[in-house]
Amino acid sequence: MLAALPTSKGYRVKAASVPAPVGGLNSRDSIDAMPPTDALIMSNFFPTVEKVTLRDGYTSFCTGVGSGNVETLIEHNAGANRQLLAIGSNGTFYQIDSGTAVSKKTGLANGRAEHIEFNNVTVVVPSGANVPFSWNGSSASDLSITLSDSVNANTLTGVHSFKNRVYYWTGTSQNFYYSATVDTFTGNFTKFPVGLVGTFGGNIVMINTLTIDGGEGVDDLLCIIMTSGEVLLYSGSNPGSDFSLVGTFRIAEPIAEKRAIAKLGGDVIVMTKEGYLPLSQVVRQDIVGNKAAAISEKIRGTVIAQVKATGTTTGWQIFVSPDGDKVIFNYPTGEPDPFNQHVFNPIIRAWCIFENCQPMCGGSLTVTHTLAVLPALCSRWAVMLITAETSLVMWLRHTIILVIAAASNALAAYSRCLRVKQILCSALV
Repeated sequence: MLAALPTSKGYRVKAASVPAPVGGLNSRDSIDAMPPTDALIMSNFFPTVEKVTLRDGYTSFCTGVGSGNVETLIEHNAGANRQLLAIGSNGTFYQIDSGTAVSKKTGLANGRAEHIEFNNVTVVVPSGANVPFSWNGSSASDLSITLSDSVNANTLTGVHSFKNRVYYWTGTSQNFYYSATVDTFTGNFTKFPVGLVGTFGGNIVMINTLTIDGGEGVDDLLCIIMTSGEVLLYSGSNPGSDFSLVGTFRIAEPIAEKRAIAKLGGDVIVMTKEGYLPLSQVVRQDIVGNKAAAISEKIRGTVIAQVKATGTTTGWQIFVSPDGDKVIFNYPTGEPDPFNQHVFNPIIRAWCIFENCQPMCGGSLTVTHTLAVLPALCSRWAVMLITAETSLVMWLRHTIILVIAAASNALAAYSRCLRVKQILCSALV
């Protein structure tokens, strides 16, 4: 005989509250060990103090920036005169802040260059095939630079300013070059070798400024990072007279990309093979302790796996949003979606991943009093990500610059963001 079907009276429904994943992405802990506010997958949603917000969308802003990947985006910032500049893969230097790409200089070997703002002038150092040049807001001029060891100035690939002095380096040696005269970026530059100081070898890949309090007040230190992971810290303002070696320290090997470093407050963040490391921790711990001190510790496995997969591919860069609420770590994926971002909220120290933006590099621009800040990242298209009422982030991909305005189509990704540690459902009693 067939048994009667159970009736609804045999079930009891229980309700459960699942908190929003404000703790962000967690790829470090097991699912049973992590807090219920953490997420196993956090894609295109950004964790904030009391909620999770959706990543914004984009629309077109400027076209005609060369014919291929746009690898360099620059803000010229000279007081009230602010401009957005880009270099196309055709080796042309453009002004693009009007929404139209206007050619200002041609003949560059490619679209890759580093830059600084110095004394109301933008100093641009191409990727080792052209001499550095300057932009004064209206015209570009090649610089006359003589290096003391007779190395050709067109082999320079890096530039940094420190205490009113400009420093250049090639990236293929253990030397940097400085001027005996302050407030200048052209003329004679003297070689400063660091190979006799370091113990682990490698070439200079990055130079930046670390601000710390060593017990006698806050001071800026020149931070030199070698491809081997050795970090050299110097105090003083003139390498020819008062430079003093504060110490040599060891971190995991950095990603060999000059843009894989950024200033965050007084600290300096470096992308390494073991995670994203604040250099303020270098002077306090050994290389093992540095790994635990990395700001990416919560997504350590994700970062290490990505560096192993694409760490030698161009596109790694750190970009700090102007309002300071996001630190964007851009990385190549090696997949059809070529560039994604690990995004860090420094206020609550939470992580997420942005996908389908496909940026390659970044800059920023102030355009109006009401639209105060326009930060930018780029690759083949150009995209601006709206992060606040007065703040935009620009991404470049292909030959277009786009403004992110909305992302209603990203709502379908909502289910990918939420993590449910336990699923509570109707139970038979």
